[in-house]
Amino acid sequence: ATISGYALDINGTMVDGVAVEKHEARRVFEEVVRHGIDPGLVQWTQGNNFQTRVFPIPAHGSRTVRVSYVSELLGGKEAPAYYLPLKFKDKIHEFSLRVEVVKPAAPPTVAKGELANFAFEKWRESYIAETNQQDWSPIEDLVIALPKADGPQVVVEKADDGQTYFAIQDYPTAPRVERQVASVKRAVVFWDASASRGASNHQREIALARAYFELLSVAYGNPKPDIHIDLVLLRNTASKPQPIEYKEIGPAGLVAELGKVQYDGGTQLGAIGPIFGAEKPDLYLLFTDGISNFGREEPANLDAPLYIFSADATANHALLHSLAMTNGGRYFNLANWKDAEVLVDIGYPAWSFLSAAIEGGEVKNIYPQLPQPLASRCTLVGKLTGETATVVVNYGIPGGTPEKRTFKVSRSGAAEGSLLRRLWAQKKLSHLMIHQKSNEKEIAALGKQFGMVTPYTSLLVLDSLEQYVQYEIAPPKSLATMRDKYMRQIDTLEHQKQKQKADKLAEVVRMWDERVKWWNAEYKYAKDFKYKEPQEGAAMEDNPLGQGVIRTAGGRAAPGSRAPRAAARPDTRRESAPAASAAAPAPPMPAADGRATERVYPVADLVLPTILSKDGGREDHSRQPGIVIRPWQPDLPYLKELKAAKGKKEQLAVYMKNRAQYGASPGFFLDCTDVFREAGDTELALQVLSNIAELELEDAALLRVLGYRLLQIGQLDLAVQTFEQVLEMRPEEPQSYRDLALALARRGEMFAPPYPEEPKGLMHAKVTLYNGQPFEGEMLDPKADYARAMDLLAQVVMRRWDARFPEIEIIALEEVNRIIPRAKAAGVSAIPLDPRLIKLLDVDVRIVMTWSADNTDIDLWVTEPSGEKAFYGHNRTTIGGLVSCDFTQGYGPEEYLVRRAAHGMYKIDANYFGSQATRLLGPVTVQVDVFTNYGRPNEQRKSLTLRLKEAQETVRIGEIEF
Repeated sequence: ATISGYALDINGTMVDGVAVEKHEARRVFEEVVRHGIDPGLVQWTQGNNFQTRVFPIPAHGSRTVRVSYVSELLGGKEAPAYYLPLKFKDKIHEFSLRVEVVKPAAPPTVAKGELANFAFEKWRESYIAETNQQDWSPIEDLVIALPKADGPQVVVEKADDGQTYFAIQDYPTAPRVERQVASVKRAVVFWDASASRGASNHQREIALARAYFELLSVAYGNPKPDIHIDLVLLRNTASKPQPIEYKEIGPAGLVAELGKVQYDGGTQLGAIGPIFGAEKPDLYLLFTDGISNFGREEPANLDAPLYIFSADATANHALLHSLAMTNGGRYFNLANWKDAEVLVDIGYPAWSFLSAAIEGGEVKNIYPQLPQPLASRCTLVGKLTGETATVVVNYGIPGGTPEKRTFKVSRSGAAEGSLLRRLWAQKKLSHLMIHQKSNEKEIAALGKQFGMVTPYTSLLVLDSLEQYVQYEIAPPKSLATMRDKYMRQIDTLEHQKQKQKADKLAEVVRMWDERVKWWNAEYKYAKDFKYKEPQEGAAMEDNPLGQGVIRTAGGRAAPGSRAPRAAARPDTRRESAPAASAAAPAPPMPAADGRATERVYPVADLVLPTILSKDGGREDHSRQPGIVIRPWQPDLPYLKELKAAKGKKEQLAVYMKNRAQYGASPGFFLDCTDVFREAGDTELALQVLSNIAELELEDAALLRVLGYRLLQIGQLDLAVQTFEQVLEMRPEEPQSYRDLALALARRGEMFAPPYPEEPKGLMHAKVTLYNGQPFEGEMLDPKADYARAMDLLAQVVMRRWDARFPEIEIIALEEVNRIIPRAKAAGVSAIPLDPRLIKLLDVDVRIVMTWSADNTDIDLWVTEPSGEKAFYGHNRTTIGGLVSCDFTQGYGPEEYLVRRAAHGMYKIDANYFGSQATRLLGPVTVQVDVFTNYGRPNEQRKSLTLRLKEAQETVRIGEIEF
């Protein structure tokens, strides 16, 4: 089924959703939410999973959402059934369900389900079943058995788009062929043991595996035939094969092995492949939901047929069908098949729909177009472009002689409606989903044309004409008057957009020139310099040249100053700003001539590094400053218990026990990852860390947390793949481009020397990763990584972003200019920047902080050796310390820079000011990177991930002794 209708109540009226590109729909939704207005959104996540988001829901109130979809019945002509998935992840406080079966030939019955007091009763010409549940935890889907229906096999419908659609529903019967189960001596069983499968009931899958090998036993006439099975557990990676000799353990032993599997970790379908060094198997069996969320999704091609089984309604059916076809096997969606039917088909080509042909009349766009195995029914759809047509459907075994069935299609008697139009669109979507990535544009166009939710389109509800015009989204056809007004207003926007594009480069050049002036300026203390403490009621203005300007309570500022970005914050913010210490208060910046008046304090023994050249020459950077990062050590009970455990087996048992209680929080997996890494078990640590990808489908914030930690532990390929996912999910946010670019640059550095040495290029050798782990294998070409990293950062520089990302272009320019010398050394010649923006701004100290939660305000505080504190309200210090623009609505980055650092200790703090996020999954995760000699050959970097729980919490991150 595919969602083809969505509506949300706006002022008491149900307003239809509009099909919009997926990323644009989510961007608009979240921007509208930040303005406190009522939007609604439904989107496809992964597999057969859909998600709706509604904001706000009023206190003690409700909102009404209507979701519409079309699905085919299960079963054959004699026993059709309606299937309603109900296995929700969370307990439902109030649940009600009403099912009406209109004019059935006999009463329907509940064939499967655990709903109390749910039975059908006659009402007029229908049968109705109703139920209401409180605090209900559904564990089973609902299946309703319907009476046999002798409806027409061919249905024709004239839709409101002027086209005529038809559907042919047939029930072909495969010829009875007496055959034994296909001979198998070696088999590989891939068993998905990832965390997302932990809550599923695997009894049917285990029973199916047992029945299959028992069937082989019967065929061989031996209860324990000589069959070798390699059991491979699939998580974030594929485990080492566990050899099972079936002749020794038999069916009971196989069931025992599958029954004791522990479910943990992410899912990487790309880890599937032939077993290195093993004898070629007769077939592969894969039990999975097909939802890959960690690393590569596409497996390697196998050397034997692949048979895939899934009992999960949420499985990625299209992907699993495609994988099975590619590898010469079959996919069995167990919701549609009986075990007896599955068992006899393993190892044999399937009785299938083969093709359809037109032998008279005019028909186009028939689906399906590729061969498909058949369970009990075949539904064929198409468009009738003439008055009549004859459709010939071919069934049989691929490569064999087909069985033909002929159907007549006619316009006469066509009903008015939209049901078949939606069914046709769903069938076309299923066809395109076989090669989803390559068909992205066509899938998106189909979704927009038919108002469907697809992997690339969502349905969005807005509540005013102004919003539709602002985001250039045409209102739904059901709002005809508003739609007409929209068309008249939208024509005036194109000229404005062209002007904005031209202004962007000039704006960036201006900002960059200001940063270069700061970098070129000299900051030093005048002889016997003293500075004054800010007067009560005054606040610092933001000045790009680093010269402080006092703004009085009346709001007047000196000429040339500009209003601070954080001016709109509540007044209570001033109370939480870092106060100066008693020994060395935090001062404003001195005036250009170094003069100061009123309440003065001496500066204690500050020494600036010796400058060898004042005309842009290099300074003496031979000295290596020390960076001390305080390890994150949360005081949590599960960590104490885990650290007290003796040996891997006991630690794993403690982890799995606590996982049941704390496993909904990403912090739990971050903490446990550190414990296993400290114990030297990097393989288990990575498995535990990969659970973060399983917590929510398509959650960019969680994936960012995961990507940062992967960078920290030197898993650069996985970090790049993770940030690729984030960019695909969040292309409207500059952080998505920046994170991926920096990960690519880190990977490029691993395979290439820093400038000015000659590039090594593509090679095969042993190198050392950042975490000290040896790497063996085919190295990547750093040239490609550097080139893409620069291109991504150039997009951060030149695209126009939301106002909540102020001056992120400058941070990106600092970073791309750091990469340029390394890229040139690796052989990159094209630099994707305006020449006016190319200049390396190397500095003694650079500190960069980002965080995971949107609409959240966290501040970077740096206390310099004098006691002078740099923060959002005092963003230029006496020695030239610079704090970037204040990010008050999420993610960051915020940075501190000083080109010529004074000798002494720099203290680094993170302050959690507050959050207006509508949803926070536990404490906010903060990522801090600390550099010394940034942009120079002797650059050092240290990183830390920590979590802040509550607003106003301040955490000491670390110190730099320079």
